[in-house]
Amino acid sequence: MITNLLKATGILILSGFALFFHGRTFLESWSITYLFGIILAFLLLGFLYELFQEIKSIVKSREIKFEFSRHLLQGVALILGALAAYVISVDLKLGAVLASAAVGFLAGIIFPNFSVAAYCGSFVGMTSSLVFSQYWQVAVAALFSALVYILVLNIFTGFGGKLGTIAFVGSITAIFIFQCYFVTTPQQELSSGLIVLSIILSILSLLLTYWISVNLKKGPVIGSSLVSLLGVAAMAIIGTPQAGMLGTLIMAASFSGMVGSNRIKSVASLSLAGLFTAVAFLSSLCIFCGAGGKLGTIAFGSILGARGLEKLWCKAAGVLRRSGKKSFEE
Repeated sequence: MITNLLKATGILILSGFALFFHGRTFLESWSITYLFGIILAFLLLGFLYELFQEIKSIVKSREIKFEFSRHLLQGVALILGALAAYVISVDLKLGAVLASAAVGFLAGIIFPNFSVAAYCGSFVGMTSSLVFSQYWQVAVAALFSALVYILVLNIFTGFGGKLGTIAFVGSITAIFIFQCYFVTTPQQELSSGLIVLSIILSILSLLLTYWISVNLKKGPVIGSSLVSLLGVAAMAIIGTPQAGMLGTLIMAASFSGMVGSNRIKSVASLSLAGLFTAVAFLSSLCIFCGAGGKLGTIAFGSILGARGLEKLWCKAAGVLRRSGKKSFEE
């Protein structure tokens, strides 16, 4: 009974924060272009459908088993990952994307058993120093994320962006408690060329991450962090005014690419998730700025949206086939 209550709490926390974020992004998108609003409307449709399906499967699943020592070590790894990323980003001035990717890649190589938790923590460490100016604020946000991480270990497994959403929950909770402020960012002019380039980069980054993770069997942490590092390097070499934004987009898409093959396999659905990631990213440029986990929350909603639409499409196609067969027989 208690574990069922904990599962329900985990579902409400993750889905609630993700739905709040994507609902706000959906409203923001209409001020940019109606096309973004229409695309994100489909994202929300798929998101809500997949959320309903996932809740049904979770309710029917077995009880959650907590292992105190293992979960405690994972919580510690998450907090250390957050602090390490914050130090690299702020003190070493290497930037949030490079900091998080470096922590994830090194953790995946050196501490593979705790790399997922450390990578999740690094997303908290991506929080801007204009939001959290003290290490202890980052640590507290990471602690909140660690509690959520343990709570949802067996919930929404295989969905890309889950770790980032966990970090977003911790970051937003700490921001609210400490009465911090988001970074103010003016709306950027988005040319048609930049939008098309963003979508292409998003889809390619997602597919590359998925290929490294699933096909090469390197795992989602190595896949995402490696693609993010390559993205940062490529954008640094190109050096265009939009290079920083595009490098961040590549990381967001790599989070979507962390999806498991048990969730999405087809290139078409993965590409749709890449489209959703790019549009949600561009639509949310001016909201929740500086909060850790924002990119992962974009990815989480995009993957759920693509998965939900895939199921709806298959369901509709099945109904049409049955109705067509019935008409033919008559």
